[in-house]
Amino acid sequence: MNKFLILLTFLHLALAASITMRNALRNQVVIDFKNAIVPIISKKIEHIVVPDIYGKESWLEYWIDRIHVYITAIKPDQINIQFIAPSTLRFTGSTLSMQGTARAKAKWAFIQKTVDVSIKIYNAAISTSIVPISANGKPNIKITELKLGISSGNVHIKISGGLIAKVIDFIVGLLKGHIVKHVVSAVQSKVPSVVENEVNKLLNTLPSDIKISDKVYMKYSFPNAPVIKSGFLLTGVVAYLHPAGDPTPPPGPVAPMPETDPQNPKGVQFFLSDYIIRSALNTAFKLSLLSIQVNTNLDNRKVAMKCSVTKVPDFKFANAIKASADGTCTVSLDGDPKPKFQVILSINLDLNEKVKNAILFFSAEKLQIAKMDFNMLEPINIEWFKKGINDVMAAVLLVINGELGQKGIPLPTIKEIDYSDIVQYVANGYTMIGTTPIFNLKMEGEGIILGDSSEEVIVDDQLLEEYSKY
Repeated sequence: MNKFLILLTFLHLALAASITMRNALRNQVVIDFKNAIVPIISKKIEHIVVPDIYGKESWLEYWIDRIHVYITAIKPDQINIQFIAPSTLRFTGSTLSMQGTARAKAKWAFIQKTVDVSIKIYNAAISTSIVPISANGKPNIKITELKLGISSGNVHIKISGGLIAKVIDFIVGLLKGHIVKHVVSAVQSKVPSVVENEVNKLLNTLPSDIKISDKVYMKYSFPNAPVIKSGFLLTGVVAYLHPAGDPTPPPGPVAPMPETDPQNPKGVQFFLSDYIIRSALNTAFKLSLLSIQVNTNLDNRKVAMKCSVTKVPDFKFANAIKASADGTCTVSLDGDPKPKFQVILSINLDLNEKVKNAILFFSAEKLQIAKMDFNMLEPINIEWFKKGINDVMAAVLLVINGELGQKGIPLPTIKEIDYSDIVQYVANGYTMIGTTPIFNLKMEGEGIILGDSSEEVIVDDQLLEEYSKY
């Protein structure tokens, strides 16, 4: 499958007044993405290092070191998602399990023992708020809050070795508070950057300029903030065709986008505006595909007429296209330039649109000149004019059926995301595409260790009192 990516998941969108394409994601898509990305994040966090701990009581001296805690399970299906307007995704759930090891040394009276410690933590509760943002024209995410809650009742510590019960009880109570404090601190301070880096690295693979042919490129950008509405995460995409080396956007207004279509059950909905077709013709004009030259003979004199469209047509996009365009023609007789005359056209163009492998293809089935007005500063043979217009129309069909139609317009997508069950339909005068994403996410790079093993915590009475709260 050709994969030219969409962004899915946590994305950004533009205001309706500045959209050329809009991507609407149902909350189910975000849930699917969450189920795919959470195991990746849990693997990325290799383990958490808890600082060594040292303390001395009147009857006991102790050292606890080599404290390592590993995330063993995160249950994505137990993480709940809320769409909070205008642009926040809230994730909550008690889904985290961890286990760890440590070494404890204890000295009391004339006895000194070194023992192994095993640690298990169940049902740690996590909550986080994620806000989609736009960074350098790409959708990114920002974690505005992350909290981890661990109940001391869910922390189980087992000490193997020959310690007396009084020492075991003291160390277990002390270690519970120490582990909870530092695991929570490490997760809350470090995990947001880990998640942001992994997700944004994925989103930054969105293409900004896709090669259609040697002469034509498709430019994408995600310029604005997202909108959450009616259970959808909406993403505005500015997308247009342009000649190679000239990314200037086409002239003319950007059409506002329609509302999401609740009747379409697909998780991802693309709405394509006329801006894309207009950019295709603007590109054709710049590449001289729509500048035609007509040569003829009249009374044995050499006559030439050169016509080009000076105003990019405005279109209504969705199967049947209606367009109007202004053109300028220059007539020369035996090399002597004559004054220009203006042409105003009204055109109906019927298109056949098809989606395959996340690429939208076009073919023109019918082209009709509905109205033709022209102002001439001097008489001219109308046959020349008709021939010129016919050549212009043939060039339009060439662009639609050729450079644009055969190559198609790729929908933006990431290599780790495939589309399935793509459907194309028309609603409210727009071409709309519905699809279901399939996530094929993989962890790249090495795991990350959280915490600082070089730190040593010296326990005093105040710290003992603090740990007793856990």
